Amino acid sequence: MDNLGSASRLAPRLNRNFSLYHQIEAILLEQIVTGEFAPGTQLPTEKELCDLYHVSRPTVRQALVGLESQNLVRREQGRGTFVLEPVRRDRMALEKIAFSRLLEPEKLTRIALQRTGVIRGHGDVHANLGLPKDAEIFYFVRIFILGTTPIGAAKVHLPIAFSDRLTKSDMIAGDVHQMLEERCGFRFGTTDCGVGAVLAQPFYAEMLGCQTGVPLIHARRTGLGGDQRPLEHTELLFRTDRCEIIP
Repeated sequence: MDNLGSASRLAPRLNRNFSLYHQIEAILLEQIVTGEFAPGTQLPTEKELCDLYHVSRPTVRQALVGLESQNLVRREQGRGTFVLEPVRRDRMALEKIAFSRLLEPEKLTRIALQRTGVIRGHGDVHANLGLPKDAEIFYFVRIFILGTTPIGAAKVHLPIAFSDRLTKSDMIAGDVHQMLEERCGFRFGTTDCGVGAVLAQPFYAEMLGCQTGVPLIHARRTGLGGDQRPLEHTELLFRTDRCEIIP
């Protein structure tokens, strides 16, 4: 099968720490959506997928059942799995988010406070904030909700000294930088930003109402003061099936 020959050379390496069938489902979904597997074509057989991803047949079957539940494929006993004609997606249902507002979406969404906490020990956040490894860091998690559906989440990190200056309403403010300048006396000069993609880890998948292993938009921002000292660091995830990033 030509598709299998092409896929075998480019097959992504699965992360064994996460659900394998969700990862395979997400890969096949992306190949269907992008047209690599066109409507009417047959997917690789269960055995071929097992060999391609080095997984068991039950794992592959779970992935195919997930695609079937989304009306993306039809499984025929004794014949195989075939790609269905795509259902037209109403693009007006997607939340349009300007790239420049990725970390602070417009007020088309509702913002809810999911939790607050303190990070102890050490990790990447300490490096991003320029803090020693044993420093405590305060964080709060904001959920962006469109209608009743979570579409994204942001985890905002701050030096622990500023945790007692913030109220719940502060932590769901539309513009976090503006709020921090008013409440904490920060004066932001520039920001260091980056955007990429990650696979949904189980905790974030549950929080966003999506499946483990599906692709998510991943953004990070470190707010710097005028002296280039890090003041705030935010990590953000968006669901690709609910959001559209526009210029």
